[in-house]
Amino acid sequence: MIRQTHSTLPILWAFMLVVGVAGTSEAGSSYYPRCATVLPQQLQARFFKGWEFEETANCETCSTICAFKNKKQRSTASIVYTCSEDGSKEPPDKLPAGASLVSGLGRQALRKLEDKTTQLVEVWDDDSPCDLVFRWKGTDARKKVLDLARAATQATTREIITRPVFDAIIWNETDSPSVAKKWVDTWASEAALLGRLVRLAPGYPQVVEGKAVPGLEEGQTLVLGYCPAPKGAELVTLLEATNKEVYSLRVELPAEAASCPQVLNQANLEEERILKKSGRELAVGLYSFVPDGGTPSRPVTQLIASLRDASGNLLDSRLLSAFTPEEPMDPPCETKLEQLERGWRARTRCPVGTVCEHPGETLHTHTFLLSADGGLQIDAGVQQGRADCSPGD
Repeated sequence: MIRQTHSTLPILWAFMLVVGVAGTSEAGSSYYPRCATVLPQQLQARFFKGWEFEETANCETCSTICAFKNKKQRSTASIVYTCSEDGSKEPPDKLPAGASLVSGLGRQALRKLEDKTTQLVEVWDDDSPCDLVFRWKGTDARKKVLDLARAATQATTREIITRPVFDAIIWNETDSPSVAKKWVDTWASEAALLGRLVRLAPGYPQVVEGKAVPGLEEGQTLVLGYCPAPKGAELVTLLEATNKEVYSLRVELPAEAASCPQVLNQANLEEERILKKSGRELAVGLYSFVPDGGTPSRPVTQLIASLRDASGNLLDSRLLSAFTPEEPMDPPCETKLEQLERGWRARTRCPVGTVCEHPGETLHTHTFLLSADGGLQIDAGVQQGRADCSPGD
């Protein structure tokens, strides 16, 4: 299974910076092709039969990364596609130190030896709006990286690159249609959990047969929506404190399939904690929100707790407001999550005015525990402290 992740691949980016390609593009002008599209099956079979494979979206550099690994041969390879409506960037005027020109490949191509077993090749394509960086580490890397670069560059065309690509937001998956039907029938409890964070597009969630959408795994998949790539990774980060199994997967669909869940009130995940014990998973997320009419400098905080069984079914959930003062405080209130033997405690510390004018602080606590019967137990409390002040302070 291939899931979208974030990666910086430091060695690749270092090389790209040297030759002048790395850099961000406007989100709306960038393309994020699927590896399965730009690297057709016969090409993957030729170079990477039996290799492990991972597809990664890097939002900082607006790139798609196709990474391969062969543990038996102690070899790795990767291709970075950086593509935009504006086309590939101009090649450098001067050759970077240690780089040499490669003839007959794109508008221009450079090769560089990274170490004794690692070769890098960068191509400014003339048939697609892309810059491509190839890296091969292993035996005979010099020949293999050039063969890969020529084959992959030839397979990269404008028509392929500009196909609409989405991140499917996947909540769960199964091989059983009856299990998938149960997800939909019991979605109300999940909706109550997510309703503070996102608003799904009309008609979602949907149970989708994997074969119906290029890129989805076989079987039944519960999809929350389709976001323009690479926005799915950002949404997964927001939701993973409510369900650790949520992930995004790159798919190809018509442009009208766009149905990305709407993030509500600038919701942001500040901190999360997961406890797995006795076949149960207790998750607590600390979220911040900016409600209508509010200001980003004074967000409202909320604790969202969920309890799931080993199959990911939601057993219980709670939404609790962490303490937010009516007036700004300096220093501001601070909430931290602390681990306990059977759960988590959220502690919000707030000053009470200036020490010695209004000495002390208020400590608000919410404790989330796995009860003896496997359920979710929540306790709340407030403690008032005082500071010692000498006369005249």
